[in-house]
Amino acid sequence: MVLRGTSYELQDERPVLARMVEEGASGFILAPNTDTAHSQDVLEWLADTGLPYVLVERDATPPGGSPAESVTTDHAHGAVLAARHLASLGHRKVGLVISRNSPTSRKIVAGWNAACRELGLTPGEHVERVLPDRSTPEFSATVHAILDTVRRSGITALLVHSDPEAMAFVDLALSRGLTVPGDLSIVAYDDEVAQLFTPALTAVAPPRAAVGRAAVDLLLDRLADPSRPTHRVVLNPALHARASSGPPR
Repeated sequence: MVLRGTSYELQDERPVLARMVEEGASGFILAPNTDTAHSQDVLEWLADTGLPYVLVERDATPPGGSPAESVTTDHAHGAVLAARHLASLGHRKVGLVISRNSPTSRKIVAGWNAACRELGLTPGEHVERVLPDRSTPEFSATVHAILDTVRRSGITALLVHSDPEAMAFVDLALSRGLTVPGDLSIVAYDDEVAQLFTPALTAVAPPRAAVGRAAVDLLLDRLADPSRPTHRVVLNPALHARASSGPPR
């Protein structure tokens, strides 16, 4: 087994994958960047290799082909879990903040909007936005601007993707004299480090270990039986309620 990482900044992953083929790879488990000009080229290249592959947290169809084998989390359902949790606590005006445009964030937005309609929640239209990168000077200014809008519009809870961004919202809210969860409840989406924060963050947790196991199982099954039907596995996330969410004042 060979583990290789890339980043969202890499526009064309074919050279990385080609080197792995040259080194003798017999199959791939991968999460390619699907938001670049070369995303369809990468999928076509994968199909042309004839090697089995399983996409992780990606839904994709090679040009002219059928949907690829994949294991994904139902991120739309994760957003629904967050909205239901906040509604059960009595929140009526809520907001969503995402850290980047990605396949995950698009599903979160879709699930959130559907859940708000279903539950009669009022989404904060001027809050639901994509944050700049945390390393840029604009990040803190944007978070402060969102918190200004939260206070003006009466929003009492936010779902923030992902954990570090949610932590920044808590820190800056506390620095302004707000209480969490008294004045503002925060739910993080990812749950990688949310429970280590103070206050421990309520968070939606994708089942990462189960996703990994399922992807390995699919690849091994494909290697053992190349003629088996294509499998697309969808797993449910969970919501872990902690100290950062509570009833609105």
